[in-house]
Amino acid sequence: IDKLARHVRADSGRLETERQRVKALIHELNDKDEREVLWKFYIVGYDPKEIAIKLALSLSQVYRIRAKAVRKLLQKDANKCE
Repeated sequence: IDKLARHVRADSGRLETERQRVKALIHELNDKDEREVLWKFYIVGYDPKEIAIKLALSLSQVYRIRAKAVRKLLQKDANKCE
């Protein structure tokens, strides 16, 4: 049990580090809708339908905004690695 508890603590620390990294990346987006959609999806944990309702968007808009924002962040990350 002690070994399992150590692994859980280590994993939770890594997850928190990744969560902070995701938060920072989301804050780098200039577009307000993109920030809000990603924040609600990845940080708050809403599903796309809940996001659509909360932001008064269609479900397809939520999916398009999320995809566009993720592409931007991936491109930005790729540019940092070059």
